[in-house]
Amino acid sequence: MCDSYERFAGCCMSIRFKLLVLLLALSLLPLGILRTLRGGALEQLGVEMGNLTREALLENAKNQLLTTVEDQARLLDQGARLLTLALASQADRAAQFIENGGRPDATDSVSLTVSEAVHELTSWQVTALEDGRMQVYPEGYPLPPQFDPRHAKWYRDALRSGKLVWTIPSVEPSTHQVTITVSMPLRDASGRTVGVTAIMAPFSRLLADSFRAQGLTPEIKAFLVSTDASEGTSQGLPLIAQYEATSAEVSPENTKFAWCCPSGQLRLNADDPQLGRAMLEDLRSRKSNYRQAFYEGRDALWAYAPTDQWGAALVIVAPVDHMMQTANLARQRLEARVAQQADTSLRFVLAAMAIIATMALWVAGRVTRPIRDLALATERIAQGDLETKVEPHGKDELASLGHAFNNMVPRLRDHARLIEAIALAEELQKNLLPESLPQFAGLEIAAHTKFCEEVGGDFYDVIKDAHGYPGCLSVLLGDVSGHGLDAALLMATARAFLRLRANQNGTPAEVVCEVNRFLTLDTDGTGRFMTLFYMEFDRAAGMISWVRAGHDPAMLFDPGQSTFTELIGPGIPLGVVRDYVFLQQNRCWLLPGQVLLIGSDGLWEARNSFGEMFGKDRTKDVIKANAELSSQSILDALLANQSEFVGTDTSEDDITLIVVKATQVQNAKNFCWLYP
Repeated sequence: MCDSYERFAGCCMSIRFKLLVLLLALSLLPLGILRTLRGGALEQLGVEMGNLTREALLENAKNQLLTTVEDQARLLDQGARLLTLALASQADRAAQFIENGGRPDATDSVSLTVSEAVHELTSWQVTALEDGRMQVYPEGYPLPPQFDPRHAKWYRDALRSGKLVWTIPSVEPSTHQVTITVSMPLRDASGRTVGVTAIMAPFSRLLADSFRAQGLTPEIKAFLVSTDASEGTSQGLPLIAQYEATSAEVSPENTKFAWCCPSGQLRLNADDPQLGRAMLEDLRSRKSNYRQAFYEGRDALWAYAPTDQWGAALVIVAPVDHMMQTANLARQRLEARVAQQADTSLRFVLAAMAIIATMALWVAGRVTRPIRDLALATERIAQGDLETKVEPHGKDELASLGHAFNNMVPRLRDHARLIEAIALAEELQKNLLPESLPQFAGLEIAAHTKFCEEVGGDFYDVIKDAHGYPGCLSVLLGDVSGHGLDAALLMATARAFLRLRANQNGTPAEVVCEVNRFLTLDTDGTGRFMTLFYMEFDRAAGMISWVRAGHDPAMLFDPGQSTFTELIGPGIPLGVVRDYVFLQQNRCWLLPGQVLLIGSDGLWEARNSFGEMFGKDRTKDVIKANAELSSQSILDALLANQSEFVGTDTSEDDITLIVVKATQVQNAKNFCWLYP
């Protein structure tokens, strides 16, 4: 038993118990997370509720506006029908009077009036005959001096149409009210037109009271627009009348409104021209609807409905922010409540964190000291001190970790030396590959190696003036079995042998046979080998010779015939059988435009995430599709297509490609035109 707390804390506590104490001290982390999540949830709830409220109110506002404009359109149509019936009755009585051949006196004036039901809609009525006689009701109605109804537009329209006609709203000179007129011609017993009878109705009496009942404010606009096919364009709908405030009061409830006619030919335009075309299409189809678009720089709701008269429609435009005042107020109150709860939660969390932090300060000193020592030692190792050690204390898990750390340091030294060796081999391998390819008349050559590891086994070389002949070019590609440092060393050895032998006299077959004998001395019993495709271009002879030592055949594409030919030949990999006799193959020089590909199997054996190989068919398709391009462009296309096919998967093998494209015919008189 431990006789004191210090002894218990220093000797008896296991790492499990220490971690338990540490987790209890770090309970402030979940507490903070809980507070953050709770605050975020409250805030998100507030935002979602505000958005839902806004969406619901916005939808309600759209439906309310649509209902309002449809109701107003129906009221306008009802008033128009009443006026039509009243005018027909007035015309019948006027016709009877004309048939009697007399002029009405004061007692007959009532026969020209409308019924009491329609009286509230009208301002005055008139019957005018072609000889200049007229009857006006009510008597004494203030008419302009020298008023002659025969010159009025409504009179001329009725005579011209020969039937009941509506005259669009205009300002009446005597009352300055926006008035709409319905008129029709009068005929005698023989059917001859002898005059016109008409009823004038202030537009405000048809709709003003109804609009006031709907609670319109100065922010909300109402318009009467024309939907006539000859007038409505994408530039806007022609404006007939507008319901607007005529007095600016402190409160919207006391603001006075009236229907007014615009001065000039004005059009109702949305900021988006598409809206005007859509509205016109709906209205001409006798369809009411609502839409949302900007008006005078503000996001607004547009509700509209057609009328049965005048080729007109009612339009109400309400700013969205004005309609959403209630939603915005509710959202502000909700956000304030959420902020208050978040503040209370923050105070509680801060108090709890202060208490827990005080406990953690005492516990951390005893629990984290060994860990701190390990951290400092690790930092020294990171700075290059591989002689660092720690002094473990006790027998708990941290002490075991200290011993493991001390055992790890020697292994790190060995690993560092290995990394340096690999880096050296990688640098050596890069230096062994040609920095640039030699120029060779009649051929365009491009080559590239893509290693799957830091150090690989693929290599290529292009040797100009092979065997000491200026017109001879050697092109070779080798693929050493395996990867890593061993493969790179064998590759360097093989490359040195090939370069040395290719600069001496001999045929391609002799070069490969002799290199195989030298290489077998190093690979015998190791299981290592190397495939090789060795090719020589002899410009003086107009011939191409190659030796295939276990490597995939080269591909030759003829764009003129759109065919591929594989340059095959017998042969086993180098480093397997010392005295194996390799045979060379010959053919004539490449024709202009022909493309030759020598590649390692890393290209067509590359697999994607589904296990599917890139394959030689795809390789041929890429060559065929890019045969008109340069050799470098063809090579780039092959690598790009392979990379896209593999995707994010890592290649399992090195990829080395040599692309040779013939650009012109050299020494055509020496060419062998028969393919072997």
